[in-house]
Amino acid sequence: MFEAFLQKSGLSFERLHTLVRLSEAQSLRQAAGGDLGLQARMSHQLRELGEFFGVKLTEKAGRTLRLTPAGRDLAVLARAQFIALERFAETQHQEEKCWAVGAGNSALQWWLMPALAPEGSPLRWSMENMRTSDVVTRVADERLDFGLVRADSVRDSLRSEPVGTIKYAIAVPERLRRRTMTLKIALTELPHAALSGDGQFNDRLKAVAARLGGVFRAKVTCDSLMLCMAAVRTGRYASVLPSHAIQDIGDSVDVIESGELDSLSRPMALIWNPRSVETLGADAEEARDTLIRALRAESQKWEGELTT
Repeated sequence: MFEAFLQKSGLSFERLHTLVRLSEAQSLRQAAGGDLGLQARMSHQLRELGEFFGVKLTEKAGRTLRLTPAGRDLAVLARAQFIALERFAETQHQEEKCWAVGAGNSALQWWLMPALAPEGSPLRWSMENMRTSDVVTRVADERLDFGLVRADSVRDSLRSEPVGTIKYAIAVPERLRRRTMTLKIALTELPHAALSGDGQFNDRLKAVAARLGGVFRAKVTCDSLMLCMAAVRTGRYASVLPSHAIQDIGDSVDVIESGELDSLSRPMALIWNPRSVETLGADAEEARDTLIRALRAESQKWEGELTT
């Protein structure tokens, strides 16, 4: 059936693994961990693998190598086969798979972690903190089993299910209270701690301020919502935060909510690669469905807290 195909030399797990490693790195040097000897060996392996298939798998990109379209396609196939073989080994030894879920730090801490904590399922989870773009990329190339991301960031090649919406409010510490506190005052006249590196969100925030007849300028910028919360706890800064997270600051803050902030809301989705779920079968479907149920339940709990 495929005996003639396998009679040629150049195909091996090691060579395919080298191809996958290059697909996951920015360069051959990075894939080799800076080891020049290994880098040369990996380059040789990739050339032999290309000769086996009779196609060019890599091409020069400055002083390093990158995958050609054919190389990327083969890397996807190789990764899928490694996943299937690993799953077979786990099944034979009755090992329990640990499902990897990627999301931003705030989504992990305030949503995913509490959502899965009370779950009675015996499933095991690995939670990985990363940027939305990295989550989408890693789910697409099957380095992550699932991802929790903004619904508008999902690629066509992936599957997704809506799991809830993150809504925002302004947290104002006691020290900054005004006798009359309007949304405009809270957003444009108080010193704010704001999240850096999120251009889309900050543009929407500035647009809200403009509609109110003011200007939003952050007094301090932070690279995480946790730091924004820490700034609020000092009593010197207000901050626009996920509504469900403000309760973690304590009772010493006022929560300013308004329909004007609805444009900041972020519908969220659980994403997965249909090829990966098909490869892993019923276990992957169970893990996916467990995540969807748990995330939706946690989201509904927020809604209840916000309306009471």
